[in-house]
Amino acid sequence: PPARSGHALAYDPVRARIVLSSGNSATFANLSDTWEWDGATWTQRQPGASPSARFGLAMIFDPSRARTLVVDGNEGVPLADLLEWDGTNWSARNPGAGPRSRFLHAMIHDSMISRTLVFGGTSGTGGTAALNDTWLLGSGPPVFLRQPTGSIVTPARPRQEASASAARP
Repeated sequence: PPARSGHALAYDPVRARIVLSSGNSATFANLSDTWEWDGATWTQRQPGASPSARFGLAMIFDPSRARTLVVDGNEGVPLADLLEWDGTNWSARNPGAGPRSRFLHAMIHDSMISRTLVFGGTSGTGGTAALNDTWLLGSGPPVFLRQPTGSIVTPARPRQEASASAARP
């Protein structure tokens, strides 16, 4: 793939591929391409439908759906969408009420509870409104549920990363 920043990567263990999508080109143009790495070669995919050109998106593989998911990003304005990659095509999903538009957020899949977690990021055209909300996406029909903050409130933060291990103690 050409040089870029603000893109997202996720490993698809079902197809043994790393999926790369979107980002900014070296000239800061938003990209909407999809690439896959099989361990030896990058291949540009040519899906019938692709995410809109964006940067600051979050991507994970959801084993309960056997799909790679993209949530939100920024195409000049923050987005509020959910997309699934099945290895051939991108499909827009309608999760109903969910996180407000955001970019530069974190997303992980928690295999212990079979849920995808979305946290933080920033909203607003200039990325000036840092967020500290947490949302869970269930393993059934795509429905986001906002999680209460409880007595400990995590500071709002954009530009964070997240990772999860296969097993927890």
